[in-house]
Amino acid sequence: MAGVRRPTVAPMQVPASVRRHGDLLVAVGFALAYAGELLAYDKADHTIAVPLALGAGLALAARRKAPFVSFVLVAVLDVAVVHWAPGFDGNSIVFVAIFLFNLFSLGANAYGVEAWLGVLGVLGVTVGFVVGDGAHDASDIFFALVFCGTPWGLGVVVRVRRERERELSARNLALQEENARAIASERARIARELHDTVSHAIAVTVLQARGGAKMVGRDDEAVRRALSAIEQTNTSALADMRRLLGLLRSTEEDGGRAEPAPSLERLDQLVEEVRSSGLPVDVAVSGDPLPVPPGLDLSAYRIVQEALTNVLKHAGPDAHARVELVYGADDLEVAVTNSGATHAPGPGTGHGLIGIRERVSVAGGSVEAGPAEDGYVVRARLPYLLGTT
Repeated sequence: MAGVRRPTVAPMQVPASVRRHGDLLVAVGFALAYAGELLAYDKADHTIAVPLALGAGLALAARRKAPFVSFVLVAVLDVAVVHWAPGFDGNSIVFVAIFLFNLFSLGANAYGVEAWLGVLGVLGVTVGFVVGDGAHDASDIFFALVFCGTPWGLGVVVRVRRERERELSARNLALQEENARAIASERARIARELHDTVSHAIAVTVLQARGGAKMVGRDDEAVRRALSAIEQTNTSALADMRRLLGLLRSTEEDGGRAEPAPSLERLDQLVEEVRSSGLPVDVAVSGDPLPVPPGLDLSAYRIVQEALTNVLKHAGPDAHARVELVYGADDLEVAVTNSGATHAPGPGTGHGLIGIRERVSVAGGSVEAGPAEDGYVVRARLPYLLGTT
């Protein structure tokens, strides 16, 4: 069904110990069957041929660790068996099975230099097959090529498929790690967004509530303005929280559209919210306010928001804030100055300044925060392009 994610199933991996013991059992089985057939073959010198057959079968145990060496040993011992048991190769089922299995194992397990040596080995076996048979016409050569090349080719196909599965598995693992990093980064970003939104809204609301409380029974109109400002501030914060929580809950089948992220286009609204809490705020924009990258635009907005929130938290009764935006050729400078701070936080203290430093660091810029001649200042430089000096 559309929109339903199907789990990715990794190819089955056989433990190394199982493969090792399985290879040994296969080799022992071939060796015993080989020797058993030779014992029943009356034209063989059993004293010599049987040990050679046992050696040829047991040599298959190394077909994964040393495929080319195993192939050569089995081939040489097979030739020796036929020498001491004339005609056995044409009368034995096990001999043919070992011959074909040896070729298949070479194709399936030889990598790198051994794979190229394996090509020469297969050609050598094919030539030996033709010479040993004594027939040299085109049909015999074609049969020899098919008889020797087919099992080896099947082994190569198995090897190539195994390599592709490993590559796909490694690629899937890399994608999973990349996705995990992206998810962690996005969650950290959303956490910062939630912190900025909630912290600013609460700080503004507290001051508005305090101002309204002082006017109860004295100026009903001022109380109504304070309550209206509180409503507007929290409505905006609630919308931002819903947008961010929607990102967390979003799925492929939602089909909904997220609201646009805050940007400097909403700076006037932010400043009005702060002014409604009783803090005078001036805004100065210089340079050419060209569109900036969305991520940088959002970071600049949040830096101003967090800095103004700090002013609200730490300002004295005569506080006055000033927001400056300077659009340069390569970067955007943001400065928020509080001319009336009485107990400004130290540099690097508090989650707000930490969040500002994290945003600036991600953007590849620089930030200064500390006491100034006329109060406290937070000044950030955000380059348009990462790495711009």
